[in-house]
Amino acid sequence: MPLYKNYMINRYDFMYYPTCYFDGGQLAFVGPDERVFLYEDSVEAVRGIPVQDLTFNVSMEWLGSAQIRINVNIINNEYENYAPDAPSAPTGGAMSEINESVEFTSTGTDPNRQQVYYKWDWGDGEVTDWMGPFDYEVASVLSHAWTGAGQYNILTKLKDIHDVEGPWSSAGFIDIWECGNADDKIGVNINDIIYLINYKYKGGPAPVPELSVDVDNSGSVNINDIVSLINYKYKGGPAPNCPSL
Repeated sequence: MPLYKNYMINRYDFMYYPTCYFDGGQLAFVGPDERVFLYEDSVEAVRGIPVQDLTFNVSMEWLGSAQIRINVNIINNEYENYAPDAPSAPTGGAMSEINESVEFTSTGTDPNRQQVYYKWDWGDGEVTDWMGPFDYEVASVLSHAWTGAGQYNILTKLKDIHDVEGPWSSAGFIDIWECGNADDKIGVNINDIIYLINYKYKGGPAPVPELSVDVDNSGSVNINDIVSLINYKYKGGPAPNCPSL
């Protein structure tokens, strides 16, 4: 027996159990090692998985010159396709300025381990077409620029190669700011001037981020920024020029 065992290890790289064991769409990598207990439990666990009915065909073709072609065809007769899982919530920059491209990442999986396509919803009315295919568990990395200040939820979803769609992901989040837009609403207007006055002199809430109202790029927020905004909106003064994040 020891001689036979060594022969099998040296020639075929396995003993007692195969090096790679496949059953029912699941994988367990094992051996070779004389300490069978290291991989015996893995093999036994896989052995209990139900296996779909298969059609197994083998054909051989003589090619001449001592060559034979062996064709193997395996068909799963009870294949059941499942929808992809919800991808991970997109992650990326938490804050950025309008018109600046920000990169986000999301990763999805498919129960059938098939290739998948991603769709992105950027929360500003823009939704991408299906992108891919990607191997399952391969992340989608994409960039987007928002044109208006505000807070946006970012979503992704998957579909598989059979066009079966999964659910939307949990939301990622980004806060987009605009220089001079103190109240984080659409455009720079009189409301932002009032907001800035309330913040500086009446205990009002701070703009987020504060540098979004440092419109003269002086490094501090003061009366000069209020004057600069008034000049910009009503006297043809220069456009707001804030520091970068």
